[in-house]
Amino acid sequence: MDARKNVAALSALALLTGLLGGTTTGAAAAPPGCEAPVNTSFANTTPATIPMDLGTGLTTSTLTVANAGPVLSDLDLFTDISHSYNEDIEMTLESPSGTSVTMTTGNGGANGDVFAGTTWDDDADPGNQVPYSSVPVNIVTDHVFTDGVTVPRLVPEEAMSAFRGEDPNGQWTLAIRDTRPATDDGVLNSWSLALATRTTQEDHEAAPRFVFETRNPISAGHNTGQMVPVGGVVSRISDISVGLKAPHTNSEDLEISLTSPAGTSTTLTTGNGNGADNFADTVFDDRAGSPTIVTDYPFAPNVTPEQLVPEEAMGAFVGENPNGDWYLSVLDANDNGLDGYLDSWSLTITPSVCDDEVLGLRAKVNRHLVKRWFIQAKIRVEEPAWIQVTGKAKAKGKSKRFFQVRKQVRRSTPGYEQWFQMRLHPKVYRQMQRTYDGWAKLNIKVTDTAGNIQRIKKSVRIQRKW
Repeated sequence: MDARKNVAALSALALLTGLLGGTTTGAAAAPPGCEAPVNTSFANTTPATIPMDLGTGLTTSTLTVANAGPVLSDLDLFTDISHSYNEDIEMTLESPSGTSVTMTTGNGGANGDVFAGTTWDDDADPGNQVPYSSVPVNIVTDHVFTDGVTVPRLVPEEAMSAFRGEDPNGQWTLAIRDTRPATDDGVLNSWSLALATRTTQEDHEAAPRFVFETRNPISAGHNTGQMVPVGGVVSRISDISVGLKAPHTNSEDLEISLTSPAGTSTTLTTGNGNGADNFADTVFDDRAGSPTIVTDYPFAPNVTPEQLVPEEAMGAFVGENPNGDWYLSVLDANDNGLDGYLDSWSLTITPSVCDDEVLGLRAKVNRHLVKRWFIQAKIRVEEPAWIQVTGKAKAKGKSKRFFQVRKQVRRSTPGYEQWFQMRLHPKVYRQMQRTYDGWAKLNIKVTDTAGNIQRIKKSVRIQRKW
């Protein structure tokens, strides 16, 4: 649950005083102007036996989350499991909304107690790019386990970012199954959840899709990499998926990872597949669902699944600035004479802004917003920028657009304020004369001289002032 950064290139902060007022927020765990997430934790310390029964029995343990914020931003799971043969364990976590995420199936080898104090976190292995270096890999499907050595942090088999945006309040269920009838049962000693929550949902902008045509050969034993620029996206990643067209005569030879401009790397696949063309036209998406986890998928030759959950969670990118150079690494790890092509790949980035991220404020509504024919706003920027304000005003069912304003602010003195006036549609104005109040929906777009963009959408109550 680490702090994230805003677009460094765009330091334009818009201050609406008169239309919106307030003071800046400064929580370390949130970008400037965003609601700081509140961290809470909940635990179940009642031991539960994990019987050995060839997978026919299921050990379930529950805990109830109460009085947390209604919107989940991030989640980590902690487990203390005593078991002498951890490869037997299949473990899932289910939210109050019914979303189920697989933590591990068949990982850990013949080693004992490797999950006896483990935090499961999408961000547990942020820097490893294929081919893996000598640094330990903290992805549960790729980690080299040692008997009796607990792994402190692991990326689970399926992305926990699938829980983001849900209401975490209610009953959570951890389910564990021992898949082999042997003499090595175990105990779930305790488990806990660490949550970061907020009170409001993020505002999502339209998700741009960036397509990169390559037609680069994937040669046996070689790495086919491509670095591509992304620009003009709102400053924070809320969700991301990767499209891949990589026909290959032996798909399990492929090791593929993606690295963001911030240096975060996630592994899409290593050693998965069965024969030819399993990734000829596939989208890797954290929310694709348990039946399509790439490490568990029942691949068949010449059959391409439409969607797959990647080997490592792309939730590790959430909150980062998407603008900059992205790098896709495609390694053919087996020098067996079988090869293919990277025809193209794509990024679909769902950007988000906090309610007041562009403004850098916790906004408050001024009760006197309409003066004659106009809604008035005062905006402050800290660099030369274009500011565009559009929107709608409504009074008693009369909903019309007011005029668009586009003005270049040339003066860059910090704190310089510029007035904007949005003229009301005559029908809304006349209705306001009778009813005295209504609503305005504002769209504010700030573009700096380098073309970086930030946006905010705001709904506020308006009242007449004559």
